[in-house]
Amino acid sequence: MHKELKDSLNYIFEKEKLHEIRKPSSFNRKQQKLTSWLPTIVSVGIVFIAIMIFWPLVMGQPANIDQESIQHGSHTEGSEIFNYKGAYIGDAASVGQISKYALGSQSNYGNGIQLFTTDEPYGMRIFLLKKMDPFKDVETIFTTASYLFTLVRNIDFVEFEYEDKVYAITKQDLEITFGLDYYALEDEETLRSIISELLSNEQTKDVIHQLIKETTIK
Repeated sequence: MHKELKDSLNYIFEKEKLHEIRKPSSFNRKQQKLTSWLPTIVSVGIVFIAIMIFWPLVMGQPANIDQESIQHGSHTEGSEIFNYKGAYIGDAASVGQISKYALGSQSNYGNGIQLFTTDEPYGMRIFLLKKMDPFKDVETIFTTASYLFTLVRNIDFVEFEYEDKVYAITKQDLEITFGLDYYALEDEETLRSIISELLSNEQTKDVIHQLIKETTIK
């Protein structure tokens, strides 16, 4: 037990013990009524002391995730990432953490996210600090999108923006083309197996590349 809390409790109990020793053999009704309320008063005092001691410790804890950026945030282990399954696109903290994890070594090039939650289709845009080539970086784009499509309940598309270029890929295109049902996947091992299988084949890899839409920001 915390030392300050322990000392405070000992002080209260000692006072209560002294009162018991010093009380006269007979009390009037007023004194008896006060004595009957003593346990309640002591309990309230204990709770108040505990709150005063531990409240600053609880309030001082930092937030785990920067809600607007994938540059920062606590490290998520592979065994934990599926704890985010069921997150909604409006949950910036969860979506940002999934993005950071899925980008892997490329997460250092993340420069924030933007969520599109007003009208359907819902989606997100990941801002990058380095140029992305949709052919060379097809693995990064596909892997990141696959994690987001699997874990986020209502996401329809993922975009990557660098300077004046935006590269987008949709869940519908991938699911129809490869016969997938992303949200039905229940564990990371199955998801990784699918990603690995599709990226290990040059033909399917080329198909994924063709599904990535490139637009120029005017």
